[in-house]
Amino acid sequence: MGRTRQSTEFLKQCIEDSIFILLKTKKFEDLDVTMVCKKADVGRTSFYRYFTGLEDVVLHFFIRAWSDWCSAHDVKIRDRFDINNALTFFEYNFSIKERISIVYKNNLEYIMLKSFEKIMTNGDDPHNYENRFYGYGLFALLKEWWIRDFKETPEEMRQIIIDIIN
Repeated sequence: MGRTRQSTEFLKQCIEDSIFILLKTKKFEDLDVTMVCKKADVGRTSFYRYFTGLEDVVLHFFIRAWSDWCSAHDVKIRDRFDINNALTFFEYNFSIKERISIVYKNNLEYIMLKSFEKIMTNGDDPHNYENRFYGYGLFALLKEWWIRDFKETPEEMRQIIIDIIN
């Protein structure tokens, strides 16, 4: 019996959820694939069918979660910065702030930055210069927001970026 796309995505999400649950009480460097598989109730073969390692799980989460958010909120421009999507960007990140905090507390921010790069750059696209500029800027704003414990609302963050651009 073959896997359906739906069952495959469910297994991936179980693995993603498990790693973040474990990271609430353990350090990333103390985790291993066996622990994550046990928590997710999946076999190691299934894990390696979809992921190359634990970092790949975290990366996949950020890329998938952004895609899902965009689909659910009818976001047209997903792969580059657009001032009209700034509020959506901050609302999305506010909605996953617990996971963002887990990533920063485990010094895994480079994985989150990698997700920005994968989402916002595409081969030899001439817009990659602009996309990287805004991607790194948004990443820096997100880090500052986390440092401030997400004190500002997504609307206030949108205004901050508008003020910076202007």
